[in-house]
Amino acid sequence: MGGSEESAFNSANTAQFSTEVLNYGTRADNLVIFTDNPEYFNTNLMTRVVELAASFPAGFVISSVELKVFPSGFKIEGATKVGNTWSLDSPELNDRGSLRLNLSYPVPADDTFTVDFMVSAEFDITAVDGEGLPLK
Repeated sequence: MGGSEESAFNSANTAQFSTEVLNYGTRADNLVIFTDNPEYFNTNLMTRVVELAASFPAGFVISSVELKVFPSGFKIEGATKVGNTWSLDSPELNDRGSLRLNLSYPVPADDTFTVDFMVSAEFDITAVDGEGLPLK
């Protein structure tokens, strides 16, 4: 979300706010191009994808994630906010075992802040190893 593809891997402002080039000059048919989703980007709002990767021993499954101490106006899509804590129960992980969060915040923003994370995991008693043997 936002910036070019490079913005997912490069934190420099030039990458984060770079433009994307779409060249369909050789197309003769009608073309509809959808740009950034206005639910995530507008004159007062910016959204970034944050990817969290936690490591646990085999057989453990993340049961919840809590994130604390975001500045006022920050929001995490799919999370519940109570006080100053954003919570996700039974979060869905991607194919790399990471959790991807859409973090929206008001712009302009130049806040410096620290975020506290708490990740809870439970052992899945039905978990098996690569050979199908229980991990008990």
